[in-house]
Amino acid sequence: MGKRSKRRKEIERVLIKDKAVLGFTPKQKKWFLARDDNQCQFMLDESEGMKEPRRCGNEVDLQLHHINPKGYAHFVLNWPEKKINSPDNGIILCKHHHLGRIHAEMELLGNFMYRFSEDSYSRLIQWHRVLTKAGIKYWWTYWDSDLKRRARARTWMFTHDDKMNPINEFPFRKERK
Repeated sequence: MGKRSKRRKEIERVLIKDKAVLGFTPKQKKWFLARDDNQCQFMLDESEGMKEPRRCGNEVDLQLHHINPKGYAHFVLNWPEKKINSPDNGIILCKHHHLGRIHAEMELLGNFMYRFSEDSYSRLIQWHRVLTKAGIKYWWTYWDSDLKRRARARTWMFTHDDKMNPINEFPFRKERK
């Protein structure tokens, strides 16, 4: 297993007792990509030189973002896994807005600190866990309310047709024993 895949596994799994809170499945990621039209849903505003707010719409380097991260949602908000990996807690963002805006500390590590210390990602994850246990949000929360609102609205439009009939059901993970 390469260095990059080891880091990704470490970042994606949050240990909870003897189990791990798993992230979104590949089927769920496909569902989110279809719901979000294979485009970044981040809203650009005056901070990015826009006179009128508009959606980013980037179609390259798309990532699936947990609006409330897995560990925080489990330990602090006491959410079950089904709610953590639900349509209202996920949204498609491009790498620039996901890592450059919401998880800027990951981008910093990825571009700078990893060159000097291969354990920088594990240290960051440990720091995230310390902050989570203290009930402190470790990501930039400025956009959370907009992302939640956008995820709910897009989910409703994607899962119901004009006659209010259910369509495009979300592929929840099967219950683990």
